[in-house]
Amino acid sequence: MGVLSVLVVLLWGAAMLGNFWFNPGASGLGGLWVILGAFVSAVILTRLVLTPLKPLFKFLQNDPEPEAPLIGRTGYVRTSVVDEKYGQVVVDNRGATIIVGARVAQGCGPIERNAHVLLVDRDEDSGLYVVRSAH
Repeated sequence: MGVLSVLVVLLWGAAMLGNFWFNPGASGLGGLWVILGAFVSAVILTRLVLTPLKPLFKFLQNDPEPEAPLIGRTGYVRTSVVDEKYGQVVVDNRGATIIVGARVAQGCGPIERNAHVLLVDRDEDSGLYVVRSAH
């Protein structure tokens, strides 16, 4: 969003100055050339302006606090049931709730709504958590 914002501001400024300097008669063909030149110059200027900020953007992308592991925590079933094909579980995360997709562990039957469950594993391919009854 920051890159797009800088690009739009520079494009607007280049178009305004270009029309003022190179298209005083406000002709349509002159305006077309001005906007094309303004776009090219805005892209180049955006790159030049934002290049020194690359370390900041990389820092903002890297979360200094890694995601807290949910395996081993308890929660409760949010949907009508959790089975092998469907279900969601609500887990408390330091006062905030997280809703995660869940499936029951092998050999467990379906678990009904509001039942307490234990998150025992996470399927990395699907991103779903494997749960079993906490009782």
